[in-house]
Amino acid sequence: MERTAPLSQTQRMALLNLIKERDSIVNDKSTAPGIIEAKKRMWEEINLKFNSLYPDQQPRSTNQLKRSYDHVKRKVKDEDREFKKKIKVTGGGCPPTPPKPTEEIALAASMMTVDLAMGNNVFETFTLEPVHNIEHYL
Repeated sequence: MERTAPLSQTQRMALLNLIKERDSIVNDKSTAPGIIEAKKRMWEEINLKFNSLYPDQQPRSTNQLKRSYDHVKRKVKDEDREFKKKIKVTGGGCPPTPPKPTEEIALAASMMTVDLAMGNNVFETFTLEPVHNIEHYL
């Protein structure tokens, strides 16, 4: 099987817009009985619409489109992780400026709010509350 060319910027944006229309199903992390089947249907629908947008190009499989979406999500997470790492660096000076996301990264990040919100406060840690009246517990 011949390798297809990677998606262009325009094609990635089209894919992300198609996914955004079905965001609640495609990005649902639950394993409820109907969700898995609904996700399959949504990805097939995305595949059909994506291939109809680019009839002059070799059709993409559903798995190829999923991998492309996973790659974009990975880029978003990597960028987010690098920024959070820069914030934690000590040594004084001005805090780092947040990266200026491309349109593609911004659109993908808008669908990943739950994934990116974890650990949003980089200085937050788990602590035990001090026990003030220890006699009360004895």
